[in-house]
Amino acid sequence: VKEPMAIGSLEIAPRESLPSYDEVKAAYDEAGYRDAGKSLTIQAEGMASKSASTIYPTYNRSSPGMIPCSTSSIRLNMVGGEKWQEPGQWIRWTVDTVEESGLYKIAVRYKQDLLSGAFVTRSLKINGEFPFEEAKKLTFTYDNGWQVCALGDGERTFEFYFEKGKTYELELCVSLGEMADILSRAQDSVGVLNSIYRQILMVTGSEPDPFRDYQFSKLIPDTLRLMEEQYAALSAVLEDIQAVSGINGQRLSTLRTVLFDLKTMVDNPVKISNTLKRFQTNTGALAAWVLDSKKQPLELDWISLLPPEAKLPAADKGFFSFAWLNISLFLHSFVQDYYTVDAAGGGQAAVTVWVGSGNIGGRDQAQILRRMIDDTYTPGHGVTVDVQLVAPGTLMLAALSGTG
Repeated sequence: VKEPMAIGSLEIAPRESLPSYDEVKAAYDEAGYRDAGKSLTIQAEGMASKSASTIYPTYNRSSPGMIPCSTSSIRLNMVGGEKWQEPGQWIRWTVDTVEESGLYKIAVRYKQDLLSGAFVTRSLKINGEFPFEEAKKLTFTYDNGWQVCALGDGERTFEFYFEKGKTYELELCVSLGEMADILSRAQDSVGVLNSIYRQILMVTGSEPDPFRDYQFSKLIPDTLRLMEEQYAALSAVLEDIQAVSGINGQRLSTLRTVLFDLKTMVDNPVKISNTLKRFQTNTGALAAWVLDSKKQPLELDWISLLPPEAKLPAADKGFFSFAWLNISLFLHSFVQDYYTVDAAGGGQAAVTVWVGSGNIGGRDQAQILRRMIDDTYTPGHGVTVDVQLVAPGTLMLAALSGTG
């Protein structure tokens, strides 16, 4: 509401018209492009640039299929999750080692386990441009585990032409896709529902009398008509969400509850005073649901350029690999020092820094401090630093005992 903003220029330009994938594929065939014979893999944590400082590589040790995977050390092997979920946030990767010109499919190893029963959307740009219209709304489905998929529309796999010797930049941007218009309509309805609540409140006061007939049909007939309109609008939103995403059940319970309240008040205005407080609470819950639905978390392990006919790699390894991973993690837990956050280069530390754990911090904060030291402080000053996690009461005990 109060954020400052500077405008450099405004431009009125024709609406960008992108070809469909069918048109692009026909152009490929006409040009005689052939399928590539070699593959290339990019580690997602090796991004070239990003739109926000909150997006940074993290680690995952729950799957033996992670690249790299280590049970004794923390390896930065993925990017994304809740750090890459807001619409407009993007990550770019550089591709400069294409060994053979030809058509490739783009495969990714990803995990989307936060939006239960739903999918998240990303838009793809190559060298700053959308290759075709369908690239604006690539979907990634929900699953508890890691998945591997080739970018497509669910019915076909998209193919892309890459030329040997050229440098390419791949960008994936958080997008709402087909949900953008639906959520925008739901957001508009939230504003109208709040207005309806205030109009009723002017009649009933903050403490409605459940035994009084306020004669709403005579006092606020326009408000009742507005309720009918919003019931129809939110019903359409519910149907569109189910048609577009297949979401059902618990994720839509808030929307159904608001529809039930509207239906009750429209069909029997006498019950408005009894329903008002619940209606206010559910309207607030609907606003929170719209905001949560705009979040699109996605974790990425790697991105591969593969020949169109190549078989996709397995999303994960077998039972014995998982068993060995957990056994190895268990054994290393007896010898691993959980209180020292090692430097990337190792070596003898010249300075020891204690980072408090518990309510005032923890390993995540220590990891961020470790990364800042390795990236800027040590290269700039030539001083290595040993970062250690300590319990909150350690400083006082060490000072009292004379060992601080």
